Amino acid sequence: MNFMIDIETCDNESTAIVASVAIVDFNLGKKYEFNDLLKSTKFVKFNIHEQKSMGRTVGHETMAWWKKQSPEVFNYSFLPDINVLSVSDGLKEIKKYMYDKMMEHGKKSCMMWARGNLDSMCLDSLSRYYNIKPIAPFNMWMDVRTVITCMKDSATSFGYCNVPNFDDSIVIKHKPDHDVCFDVMQICNGE
Repeated sequence: MNFMIDIETCDNESTAIVASVAIVDFNLGKKYEFNDLLKSTKFVKFNIHEQKSMGRTVGHETMAWWKKQSPEVFNYSFLPDINVLSVSDGLKEIKKYMYDKMMEHGKKSCMMWARGNLDSMCLDSLSRYYNIKPIAPFNMWMDVRTVITCMKDSATSFGYCNVPNFDDSIVIKHKPDHDVCFDVMQICNGE
């Protein structure tokens, strides 16, 4: 059992405020359609003000970078709306999604995938702030970029590869549900 996860943060430190999380389950070796993955993705938006009051960090360079992104992408992860959850409830939602998917497939353990290690570090740190068990042990995390670079013989691709018969212009970069689905497609469908 595998889960691809992507977070959007206000900093590039493990103590960053986590604005949102997307997670999707997948099986290595299976080919996927982007829209089917999107339908199966869980998206959670966290309460940013709650985290700020707990001392989580905001990086000026990170926020300057976010200001250069499209308003649609920024608003999707950062602007409060009726879907915003407390950190505790949001982490419970992610764990429930994982538990339900593992039970559905009769699995007792999983591998967690993310693009780099910031996602795992931030989620573990966030969990510790709230005395909640992390969503997965540290040794269960895998790096998407490394796998794509090694397995897809794309040493100059910087962790991206071609997905045949897929128009990647439909992928909205830095929108976490799109990012997780595209990463799954690159690992499973890419060349």
